[in-house]
Amino acid sequence: MKKRIESLEALRCIAFLAIFVSHLGYNSVSVLGPLGVCVFFILSGFVMTYSYLGNDKIKDVGVVENFKFAVCKIKRLYPLHIATMILVLPIIIWDNFLYPEHLFYIKTVIKMVIHVMLLQSWAPTEGVYFALNGVSWYLSVILFLYFMFPWILKKVRKHKGNKWVLVQVAALILIQFLVFVALPAILLPEGANYSKLRTWFSYINPISRLFDFMIGCNLGYVFFNRKNGCEIKKSLWYTIMELCVLGSVIFAFAISGSDPVKMLGAKYVSIWTISASLLVYLYAVNRGHISSISVNKFTLYIAELSSYTFLIHQVVIRYFHTFISNTKGHDYITHPAVPVLAFLITILLANCWRAFEKRKQR
Repeated sequence: MKKRIESLEALRCIAFLAIFVSHLGYNSVSVLGPLGVCVFFILSGFVMTYSYLGNDKIKDVGVVENFKFAVCKIKRLYPLHIATMILVLPIIIWDNFLYPEHLFYIKTVIKMVIHVMLLQSWAPTEGVYFALNGVSWYLSVILFLYFMFPWILKKVRKHKGNKWVLVQVAALILIQFLVFVALPAILLPEGANYSKLRTWFSYINPISRLFDFMIGCNLGYVFFNRKNGCEIKKSLWYTIMELCVLGSVIFAFAISGSDPVKMLGAKYVSIWTISASLLVYLYAVNRGHISSISVNKFTLYIAELSSYTFLIHQVVIRYFHTFISNTKGHDYITHPAVPVLAFLITILLANCWRAFEKRKQR
């Protein structure tokens, strides 16, 4: 396995921070979450291809073999997934005590079974895929993507050059937009229920996220072939490109609340895909000054913990919000101290879990 690319680890940290901030309850920055998620999926495909392309670690490809490979890739995080699911139960029970729901316990048990089996992302119902530890839908999707990866890698290995690969990347971006954003906007009428269904179709749906993952796989191939024998140097040209990509992120952020974007339901996927793809590739190249200064002890430290903090952070935030709402009032949820304390406790719990994990491996 190749050594980790530190600049990509820094980007992983930035993506996690975007997701963390989006869950704090500040409506003005909630749209940063989809950007972070998009980066994570593209980054996963990129890193997987870069790690496996130059070796024969994946020898057998088939339904059974792929399933074993996918389970092996996520088995380290699965106990934490179960633990966070259990930890969030007291909040859910308390919420039901305040606002009783018909057949609450039966529904909760069914949701728990679905989440234990990591099938929640396949259910087009917000009450299922965002239930319990709401962010665990990502683990459900990534299990499917890892299952598909050996087949994707087999196809990627047949590429003959970078030029046509970039054409494929453009085609994947276009197809994802047409099939998973534009088509549902045309076929499904406006309305609260249909809006949630369109959100699932483009944002949660594993088939839609497969396109992000494949974009990352193809970019990983381009980078793998480009980097061999290529000396990495700082360049003003790459810094300008990084600034342009950051500008595109700011532009996407600015238009995320516009009527056309809302009408299409594009604020969760399409407005971020190109920016996220370019961010992943430029951070991997690491020739610009922005990607270079992003690499520091803090970003590498958070990136190292990110697989744990991702699953833990929303549980911590929910406990904070529940406690504050019932003691101080809902208005205090956005108090400046809340994100700081929630972040520190998330890091503390992530370190505790990592220590527990290492002790169990001895």
